[in-house]
Amino acid sequence: MKKILALIFSTSLLSACNLVGVQTHDMYNNLPDAAVSVDMTSLTEKESDLPVDVYVYLDEVPVSDADVSIRIWNIRESDETASSTDLTYSEDGRYTADVNIAEDGLYLLETNVTHPNLDAHPVHYFTLGEIDMFESMLLEDLVDDDEIDIPGHH
Repeated sequence: MKKILALIFSTSLLSACNLVGVQTHDMYNNLPDAAVSVDMTSLTEKESDLPVDVYVYLDEVPVSDADVSIRIWNIRESDETASSTDLTYSEDGRYTADVNIAEDGLYLLETNVTHPNLDAHPVHYFTLGEIDMFESMLLEDLVDDDEIDIPGHH
């Protein structure tokens, strides 16, 4: 009797796998092509209003209604010390904000983009002014590590 109950239970579980309909399948397999690009080229000086631009596109169409913010922290510190800034929509999928950074060093910048069709959190690195030997070694690890996919500049 136990074998028959186990067989019926197993069969019902396997048949539940076929309950995924076309709508559910399409929802996960026909996602829009998303592109999030971060322009940090102006991050060259400390303690001044430096613009950071984030470009958001879905299927090559600019997105104007996303929630976009950035978090910046020195790589020597925990990400819990990050300063957060909300970006405002400008035009053609571009969101912008000014940031102020008080010290030279190696920094990480996490972009948070939320939209009904997109949830992205790319992380980039950048250097500001002079970096010390410790930060230089960390930068080499970021650049040389093939398993870490963190694009950046400098």
